[in-house]
Amino acid sequence: MPLLVAIIAGILILGGVGYFSVKQYENNQVQKTKEVELARQNQEQKDIEQQARDAEIQKLKNEVDSLKNQKPQVIIKEVPKSGPDLSAIISQWQPRVAHIECRLYANDGQLLADDLGSGYLKKVSDTTYWIVTNQHVVSYRVANYGDLAPSVCYVSFPGTNEVYTINDKKKIFGTDNPNVDLGFLIIDNPSNSLRSMSLPNNYCAQTANVGDQIVVLGYPSIGSPTDITATEGIISGYENNYYITSAKVDHGNSGGLAISLKNNCYLGIPTYVAAGELESLARIFDFNKFLKSSGGN
Repeated sequence: MPLLVAIIAGILILGGVGYFSVKQYENNQVQKTKEVELARQNQEQKDIEQQARDAEIQKLKNEVDSLKNQKPQVIIKEVPKSGPDLSAIISQWQPRVAHIECRLYANDGQLLADDLGSGYLKKVSDTTYWIVTNQHVVSYRVANYGDLAPSVCYVSFPGTNEVYTINDKKKIFGTDNPNVDLGFLIIDNPSNSLRSMSLPNNYCAQTANVGDQIVVLGYPSIGSPTDITATEGIISGYENNYYITSAKVDHGNSGGLAISLKNNCYLGIPTYVAAGELESLARIFDFNKFLKSSGGN
């Protein structure tokens, strides 16, 4: 009997161990199957991602090849203007710039003095035009003679063959103020072409500021006598009714026009150059201030 019990117990123990072994094996197999399936899924996902990368790379290669085969394109972009049109401003004022040549003769016909200058054409009426210039252009100080007006002045304008001869000394004069370098010539026989010119009195109403750009128009002796020369500069200061400027003013274009580029207006008369230790700066007579003080227009 004890032996039978022992045999039965052994059978039960062996059967239990076998059952658990089989169950553990089955579980291991299921786990391995899951791991294999997960590995397969992961590989599929990697393959899909690699295919997407390959497709993107191929797309980029195709775009690069397409660009290589295209002809270069020229893109023209208009640059906005940042400042005044200097050429247009000069063309507008050019017809008003007078070329002046004056001569002084003694009674015996001897030439005592002569000078060149520039001037600004100003319409007073349909039959009368004035040339605004420097006093030193229309007044000479001659040894043993004193201050004398020229015997004759010849006035011409760019683009025309007309020359006006002024030999009446009542029509050639300067101001009474020796400190104001301002002179005038009168034309009272204007041609039809002169009358047809549009001559607005576009004077600068405001005082120019330091740094404002200007252009000086005239006939310097180093330039052409038949067409104007333009020199650019800025306003460097103001002193005693005169602007100080870096624009170059030479003998001959004094008396001409100084134009403010900011407002496209007549600023004044290039007058003379004061030489310093290192630099030569020109002076421009403030014509608008003169008009206000004299009540003229």
